[in-house]
Amino acid sequence: MEIENPDDRGSKRYFTISSTPKDKEFLTVTTRIIQSSFKMALKTLAPGDVVNIYGPMGYFTFNKKDKKTKIFLAGGIGITPYHSILKTIDGEKDLPNIFLFDSFSTKDETVFYNELKEIEKRNLSIKVVYTLTKEEAEGFESGRINEEMIAKYGPDYKKAEFFIVGSEAVEHGFLEMVKEMGIEEENIFSENFPGY
Repeated sequence: MEIENPDDRGSKRYFTISSTPKDKEFLTVTTRIIQSSFKMALKTLAPGDVVNIYGPMGYFTFNKKDKKTKIFLAGGIGITPYHSILKTIDGEKDLPNIFLFDSFSTKDETVFYNELKEIEKRNLSIKVVYTLTKEEAEGFESGRINEEMIAKYGPDYKKAEFFIVGSEAVEHGFLEMVKEMGIEEENIFSENFPGY
């Protein structure tokens, strides 16, 4: 994708796939459109436009055969890999307990809320928790994700595997929190989105 007047980060970005392996006809990425030249060019893409893609990269994988409780932590758009995972396993039997926590500033900023809540309704082992830090709304927790909130939904969290995704700052904050909670390093998996 050619970009006129690229910003100081150039004409490349990292994206997380939010579609699933079941989606055979298309590949979906989800991002926030901000006022960078890259995002403005991305927003104007039309069917038939050509882009160069490199990947996949990273090691963020989910093993549904491992029955250890999984706790997914995300900040904002970091929810995209969890969207892909939960859509992929939706309706499958004998899943481990999965708790997804994602934090947004306001209700208007949330993504995938209705879709993931429908997945939650169909799957007894999946619990989806959205929290808002700058307002209160029905169906949402209030404040930042913390140990007390995690314990409220997943009381056996000390034995769980923790998966962490977000910006570098979000990842760092969650890693510090989880380590302070006494979670062993072998049960912590994390990746960050470097400048989405």
